[in-house]
Amino acid sequence: MKVLITGANGYVGARLMEDLSNYYETYGTYHTKNLDKLLRLDVANKEEVISIVNRIRPEMIVHASAIPNQNKADQDVELAKRVNVVGTTNVAEAANGVGASVVFISSNVALAPERYGTYGITKFEAEKVIEKMCKDYLILRPGLIIGQSPNTENDRFQNRLLNNIVKKTPAIYDNVEKYEVTWAGQLCEVIVEAKKRNITSETIPIVVDEYKTRFEIARDILQNFNVDVTQKEEQKPVESGWATTRTLKELNLKVYGYTEVIEKTVEEIKDYLKNKFQDRSLTRY
Repeated sequence: MKVLITGANGYVGARLMEDLSNYYETYGTYHTKNLDKLLRLDVANKEEVISIVNRIRPEMIVHASAIPNQNKADQDVELAKRVNVVGTTNVAEAANGVGASVVFISSNVALAPERYGTYGITKFEAEKVIEKMCKDYLILRPGLIIGQSPNTENDRFQNRLLNNIVKKTPAIYDNVEKYEVTWAGQLCEVIVEAKKRNITSETIPIVVDEYKTRFEIARDILQNFNVDVTQKEEQKPVESGWATTRTLKELNLKVYGYTEVIEKTVEEIKDYLKNKFQDRSLTRY
């Protein structure tokens, strides 16, 4: 089966590209930086999207291209709308044109869009586009994603942890807001199992049952690498998250515990360090 992954150069997209290539014939797109043999695509450009989809004719499109966080979305609202909403519309239309199913990588911020500004609102609106336009779709809602990715440069939480280990950057994280935690590898697992069992037209939060702060997650991972983690000061308490594992359980999909995803992430980091620094002291981990 042919699978096209948009945003395959990003932190999440690159991990999906790596994992899904073990199961399918995969093709990926990028916009600003080509990691490895990807096709350049501006998802906000309808003609470009239709052209690439018609050329590859995938049976499934995994749409991971996005303005990926609240700060970037709020800094350029129009760009966020073009990429996150118009881009999703273009992908849905192109998918319909070749009869492809769509897996949309959304976010749990869609549960409370107003709270997360432009990012939350555009993710919520993009979900509605998928629900309205696509007959065969999955919407996956990860929380705070941990797990190693081929993209170690994007400013994502996992890569900050990696910099704390490799570059000895200060490990300072907030200990107020509790997040739904997601292991990156579970995204692929859900996609493959859903395709195998013909699970469709579902919105699936991919999380563990415990909510954790960034400080707690960082501490639990970095203690395995002898890195001390400290808390940020002068913080105001905020509410916890809302997503649960209920849908995963109802669909009889794998549910991970918090400790399990921490262990998987630690092992992935160790493997990365071993491969990257074979003759250096970091291999002691």
